[in-house]
Amino acid sequence: MLNRIRSVDPRWLFLLFFSGVFYDAFFFETNMKTGWQLLLAIIGALGTDILFNYFRHRKWVFPQSGLVSSCGTFILISSPINWPFFVLGFLAIYSKHFLTYNGKHIFNPVNFGACLVLFYCNDSVQNGSSTWSGHFFMIPYLITVGILLTLVARRVVISLSYLAFFVMFHYAYLGQFLPANIYGLYAPPFMLFIFFMISDPKTTPNEWWRQVLFALSVVIIEGVSKLNKIPNGVLWSLLIVSFCHNAIIPMAKDMADKILRPANPV
Repeated sequence: MLNRIRSVDPRWLFLLFFSGVFYDAFFFETNMKTGWQLLLAIIGALGTDILFNYFRHRKWVFPQSGLVSSCGTFILISSPINWPFFVLGFLAIYSKHFLTYNGKHIFNPVNFGACLVLFYCNDSVQNGSSTWSGHFFMIPYLITVGILLTLVARRVVISLSYLAFFVMFHYAYLGQFLPANIYGLYAPPFMLFIFFMISDPKTTPNEWWRQVLFALSVVIIEGVSKLNKIPNGVLWSLLIVSFCHNAIIPMAKDMADKILRPANPV
């Protein structure tokens, strides 16, 4: 049964996850997302991915990952204006195609785009959890699909480790068993982070013990950012750890191999 679940393409499960968020976004008055914002997210991510694939490989393809990035873009931020959704989608796909090392993504694409947009447009863009309606029946749906996502991607360990260290940090350093704003834990952006971003199989380690260390590193940096009141610390922490794991450490290993490699005999 587990093997059959793992044979499913996780991108289709993410689209199922997004369908619940889509329902909340357009059928509840508490949510301020608009159809134009969704359209611009799709053009920015999916449209850019199609064009980049054509110019790089001379083939017209319909990339599922571009559609997934479009959905992530729509979920992750909120803004009274429309253009940031296009910019975030474009930056996400730019990261996917060009910010790589040894053929591997350095950053989760949506996380990269969100960090830049939230940093440079912080006066008009905010984390998308502020527009979440919070209707109770949506919570078990998103959690169920999210758990299936981590099972398919073989990233249950990293998601559970992050949640465990997250709770431990709040209890040890803030005196809270859970964050004061527990409402935010049920918001799609936080669930997106747990079930899609930190569990991204292309930017996180495969070994279980490395997944635990990866999650612990994210929580430590996130904790430092919270203690110093740095906004959007959870996104920046993943960006920093991903950069170290996918670029700094591999570069250091490659340099060490070149230095220690014996010279070829004449």
